[in-house]
Amino acid sequence: MTACGPPAPDDVTFAFVGDSPYGTAAMASYPSIVDSIDADPEVAFVAHAGDVRGGDTDCRDDVLRRTFELYQQFDDPFWYTPGDNEWTDCHRLGGYLPTERLAFLRQLFFPRPGSTTGGLPMMVTTQAASGDPATAAFVEHTMFDRECATFGTVHVVGSRDGAEPWASYPGDPAGGRSAGDQPDLRIAELTARRAAAVAWIDRIFDQAAIAGSDAVFVMMQAEPSATDPEYAAVRERLLARAAAFDGPVMLGHGDQHTYVLTPDYGGVAGLTRLQVPGEQAAVDRWLRVTVRCGDEAGFDVETVVVGG
Repeated sequence: MTACGPPAPDDVTFAFVGDSPYGTAAMASYPSIVDSIDADPEVAFVAHAGDVRGGDTDCRDDVLRRTFELYQQFDDPFWYTPGDNEWTDCHRLGGYLPTERLAFLRQLFFPRPGSTTGGLPMMVTTQAASGDPATAAFVEHTMFDRECATFGTVHVVGSRDGAEPWASYPGDPAGGRSAGDQPDLRIAELTARRAAAVAWIDRIFDQAAIAGSDAVFVMMQAEPSATDPEYAAVRERLLARAAAFDGPVMLGHGDQHTYVLTPDYGGVAGLTRLQVPGEQAAVDRWLRVTVRCGDEAGFDVETVVVGG
């Protein structure tokens, strides 16, 4: 699946990034990626699949704020789904309580529920506004229609989707901020988020049917792998809804840092998995994704090398 010429007027082109920038050098060079994306007149928005910082740095407020401010340099709307490095893994990256980091992340990256951030914010539908108290916190579950396609985020992360027990912070005899595992709190968060994610997948595809969309793009941080039971509910619902949808579907995600393009993902015809390159592979490149509309609906993917 590669680029097939310039997009038609009704097509949708966006920049797809993730797992970046990692480290001081990548932070310093990231403006060149911002400039490259901003210079592309066809790009309608920037999609980031999570992990806005490396897994070997602290989860401090100021670290997260610096990355957030970096993404606000984009001229286009910045559309984002959380990654595990931002909150799930923070019990071992500074001794933070993951649920506390998640609350801070939601406040920082979703300051106006129902809108993206970026230089030109874009209105989106958020699950937090559904009126259901069980999903009122899920500002990160968003969706929107653009031309012939429906786009949606689902909060699914690495580290077994946050199921791994929380560790005490090494070097702090008191156990750090997380004070070790808190199974009741950890499992309650995961259970609520999983239920919200499954329900939101249904909403995304229901909206695609209402809008008469030719295609659907679903973004999450981690692949809902068939080898890990923690992802079973999300995977089963995504595969079922994609199989029933009359058109192409793309699952876009990150987490493993290497470019992967898998057609007929999970044995479902028309469902394509796209994993964005990350970490060092993302220092000087980004993915340009175009949704082709009409009778030849589909997805074109092109790797753009900055300065290339």
